[in-house]
Amino acid sequence: MDDGGDVIERKYEVKRVLEVGGRSTLLEAIERDSERFVFIELFRPFRSNADRERFLRDQRLVAELRSPHAVRVFDSGVRADGMTYVVSEVLEGESLETALRRHGPLPLGRVVELMLQLCGLLEEAHTASLVHGAIGPENLFVTYHPDGSSFLKLREFGACSAIPALVEGQRPSEAPGSAPEQLTGAAPDDPRTDIWALGATMYELCCGRHPTRGASPSAQIISLSQLRPGLPVTFGEAVMCCLSTVPMDRYPSAAEVAEAIARFGPSRGHGVASAVRGVLAAGATRLRSSTEIVRQMVRQRKP
Repeated sequence: MDDGGDVIERKYEVKRVLEVGGRSTLLEAIERDSERFVFIELFRPFRSNADRERFLRDQRLVAELRSPHAVRVFDSGVRADGMTYVVSEVLEGESLETALRRHGPLPLGRVVELMLQLCGLLEEAHTASLVHGAIGPENLFVTYHPDGSSFLKLREFGACSAIPALVEGQRPSEAPGSAPEQLTGAAPDDPRTDIWALGATMYELCCGRHPTRGASPSAQIISLSQLRPGLPVTFGEAVMCCLSTVPMDRYPSAAEVAEAIARFGPSRGHGVASAVRGVLAAGATRLRSSTEIVRQMVRQRKP
């Protein structure tokens, strides 16, 4: 680090190290100009320059997303010493992985409420040609509001590109949210890999275990209805559709997943699913500036 080890890019004053992992180091810092607290993730060298460029491209796309359910990215780049960094908002609450360890499987209504929020984010991201590639309870953070509602945040877009450069005898770890085709290298990441991970997350939140952990990618997944018999059959079928080993047999979009599961959530969930359908109906053109948004609002208000 610069300036005695506690300042990054002359803009961020590091306060403490939060986590040291095989891929990156997570820091808490203060942005000097604004005096706001931020998270800074410093990444190990990437496998290739192309992977690093893809990762930084993803961070720029994340910064453009309008969904409040994406962790806000304020800054990203490469330091003088070659380390890649990403500056993002400070997360409050707990990861769903922690929630599962503390409380066990979640009530169905809570699962659907959270997954509808994720569906809305993924629909916007996929429209912007942004695929997460490694969704799971460990990178989904949730805040619980006094009225009982939950608010979800997804972190680590671009995680699949950020695998460290290999050294002799080392193999990259497999992300828990990896679809079968990602593990076998049969196809590049596309929106249907995120659909698989969405299904795997719903599965784990409902029964407390990952659908394929400890098994080969081609192993038969135990039906969700067998592990939690009280769940509606059609909800279990929707989850299993997401988890099809054949990508083309999965739901083609996050909006269609939302339509399939909305009926099983709290009453306010239907409104969220309707909003997600609106994103799909809007087509592939995503508004990219506040000026365009204002113009659209004005047109809608005209008689």
